[in-house]
Amino acid sequence: MPDLVPFQKCIARPAEDGKSFPLSRHLYNVKLFMEKNIKSEPILGKLLGLAGLCHDVAKSHAYWQEYIKKKRQKGPNHAPEGAYLFSYLGYKLLKKEGKWEQYKIYWLWLTRDLADHHGTLKNIGQNYWIGSGQWQFMDLQGINDFVFSLYPGLGDIDISAESLEEWTDDVYDVFEAAEESIDLGYKSVEISELMRELQKWRDITTILIAGDRFDVRSVEPSRFDRDAHHENIRALERFCLGKQDQELSRVREESRRKILGQLAEKPLELVYTLEMPTGYGKTITALNMASWLGLSQGY
Repeated sequence: MPDLVPFQKCIARPAEDGKSFPLSRHLYNVKLFMEKNIKSEPILGKLLGLAGLCHDVAKSHAYWQEYIKKKRQKGPNHAPEGAYLFSYLGYKLLKKEGKWEQYKIYWLWLTRDLADHHGTLKNIGQNYWIGSGQWQFMDLQGINDFVFSLYPGLGDIDISAESLEEWTDDVYDVFEAAEESIDLGYKSVEISELMRELQKWRDITTILIAGDRFDVRSVEPSRFDRDAHHENIRALERFCLGKQDQELSRVREESRRKILGQLAEKPLELVYTLEMPTGYGKTITALNMASWLGLSQGY
């Protein structure tokens, strides 16, 4: 059995250019990202933040730490353990806040998303995450200290192998009660209402994915400046010249220039409608319009 790695010394990924990536920092960053995207509901923000802390916590597993340090070829799947720990702490949080009934559907959604966050999204009823956890390979005291430093209100809750094993006996009933609350039975529900509920869930899924991914690799915004607009127009001209031998090329070119002339007459409209038959070059014309507007309007 490998030696336990103290939680504060666990890494999320290998160092790059002399920069280290502690696991605790990654979990904290995802927590902050998830919280700031749900500002309107403080309790939900707390719950999402807790999910952010839990999502990769099982990367502290001694074998996973060996894997990320290239000492073994494969690491254990950490997603189910993160879901299981969140189910335990999230339930305790909502009960302490007196908000379990109002937010148990979010507890279901988040538990499911954490279990799936490295794979295909599945139905809520697939609860294979229950009972997950090789806790003997993780520094649970370190995890305990880390979580409760950020959620002091949960400080009287025990994160130990024993308490997590005992949670297996309770979580089935908790899960079943939460799942029953979304069972429609024979009730008829408008499809638009179901769509709105699914949209809520997938908004949360997106926040989790974005928080996780953007902490690993930030996305720099890219913009077209005037030189880029000019180059785009030149590229479009070259493309059109290369198609001159095609039967419709003359008609396409006449249409494109006519439409760009119409655009120049009314360049300040907010919406333009482009109606052209199939094969007449709508895509090329639309791209031309975009670059023309970029140059003329400073977009």
